Amino acid sequence: MKNIYFIISLFLLACSCKNKVDQINSQQISIAFDSLKVEKLNTIHENSSQEGDIYFQDTNFFFVDKRFGYLYLYDKEGNYLKTLFGQGESPEELNTAYIDGYAMDYKGNHIFLGSSFDLHIHRPDLTREKTTILDWKGKKNVNEVRENALDNIDQFALYTLDYLNLNMIADSKGNLFIPIYSENEKFNAFTGEKYYKEGKILAKYNFKSNKVEKLFGQRSDEYLKYNYIPHHAWFSYDLDSFDHFFINHEIDPKIYYYDNDFDLITTFGTPGKSMDLEYKEINQFDLKLFREYYTNDRPKRGYYHSLKCLNGLVFRSYTKNENSLTHGLQIYKDFILIADVEVPKGLKVRGYIPPYYYGSVYDEGSDKVEVYRFKL
Repeated sequence: MKNIYFIISLFLLACSCKNKVDQINSQQISIAFDSLKVEKLNTIHENSSQEGDIYFQDTNFFFVDKRFGYLYLYDKEGNYLKTLFGQGESPEELNTAYIDGYAMDYKGNHIFLGSSFDLHIHRPDLTREKTTILDWKGKKNVNEVRENALDNIDQFALYTLDYLNLNMIADSKGNLFIPIYSENEKFNAFTGEKYYKEGKILAKYNFKSNKVEKLFGQRSDEYLKYNYIPHHAWFSYDLDSFDHFFINHEIDPKIYYYDNDFDLITTFGTPGKSMDLEYKEINQFDLKLFREYYTNDRPKRGYYHSLKCLNGLVFRSYTKNENSLTHGLQIYKDFILIADVEVPKGLKVRGYIPPYYYGSVYDEGSDKVEVYRFKL
């Protein structure tokens, strides 16, 4: 197992800390330490498709292979243990062709979402509990909703699953949250301010009713400064132990903290360092230009791409600029920035096995998913 260490210098600045939510200053900084060692553990098994990410259960982590349906199990040292699951018809296999989304609920059940709105729930031992289809119908006629899009912004039929950002998260109350967006010709990221002001970003699915019960959330007002940047219109989010939401939009230095009903509690956050914010605009419906900017321009810009809440800390990863050899990782405690460090490019914090925090990187050069860890 090869170890690579990044010794990281931190920007030092001290100020007083305040813990009450109503006293939060969004720019508060109180650096708690001045170095961090990030250790590369391993790359995911060579037989995997490398399409997927790592998740955590007890003292192990596992890689969910979206293409082949396998779960590659590792111990906390990064040693490969065994391969589980896989596609098939038996109760111990996954009956779907591709995994578009994965989540684990508070009971340890595994939740897989297939490409045809098929939802597969397997127990902690991976035996099948049930397979169902997401009820996405809503209360109005689908054709009517799509034809009169601007009058039906709260209707399910106007939206689809955000497959480029399908981070599903289950809460402790029997709900599953799924990122969404609209590609309706009258209501989409290319066509007007209304999409950014009022368009919904999350769907709440209830396991008991087997229905998508509510759409909620909206994009940051920062998007209204542009005309328009659909290639940066994604967000990252996580839930804390109270099932409250932390949400961060790619171009917004603020992190938004909401309660269970999605009422805003507060915002906080400090801009990342050395971020290139010269985003290119697309002011017409042009998919060719969108693909060009997404592929060639987006990697050059600075944006916030990942957020994770663990042990009362909020970790936010961000890109910097075309010439930077590293990316940034911010760490917040009690809504206050305690670290802003350099990390390997693409690093996302994924989980915790005492005493380490773990992260993953998809390395485009090697076409491999790499696993890292660090202590605080």
